[in-house]
Amino acid sequence: MLETGESVDRQATRETFERLMRPVNPMVLGYVVSEFYSWDETDRWRADGIWGKMNSLRFGRIFPGRRIGGFDQIASRNGYLPVLPIEMVRISNIGVICKELCDEEHRRLHHDFCQQIEQKLNWDHLLDTSKMASYPFSDRTLSVYMPLHQGGEKLLAWLDHVWSWADEIVIGNDSSQLTLEDTALLKAWGARVVPCVMNGN
Repeated sequence: MLETGESVDRQATRETFERLMRPVNPMVLGYVVSEFYSWDETDRWRADGIWGKMNSLRFGRIFPGRRIGGFDQIASRNGYLPVLPIEMVRISNIGVICKELCDEEHRRLHHDFCQQIEQKLNWDHLLDTSKMASYPFSDRTLSVYMPLHQGGEKLLAWLDHVWSWADEIVIGNDSSQLTLEDTALLKAWGARVVPCVMNGN
């Protein structure tokens, strides 16, 4: 489901994809990714949404008997994916690198292609380098830590929000106040619980 010239930016193993394709929340059907575009340097990147007008959905769970309908030439550039309600989509911790637009020639070709198939939109952002901001590309592994003294439904919603993009979730159990139900919930979502004390709440 990747565009020509795109590749995954990190060591995404089979286990990485299996984790995303078998989410704890069965209602999650697809993932959007962080997009990084290489320009004139091979060791520096930009991530300012150069393709902001195009869908960032790259990974989707397909079920037996489910057809992907409709025809969209722009969608064909990223592979055909089902249209998913926003509540069934989560952020992924996998990034995609595109080197196809490194030079002016490729940017012009891509601009002309998009302009031809969708003339109502302005695709000039594909040519604009005036606001190009580069930064060194480095490891983006993320650990999320949150001290907690009360769980329940809000804890479940929080876990569902961070689970797909956090490489590690650590919960600080404030003065051992978490219930057995909260502890079981955290274990089911793969979070690690450590003791902590929150002075003055």
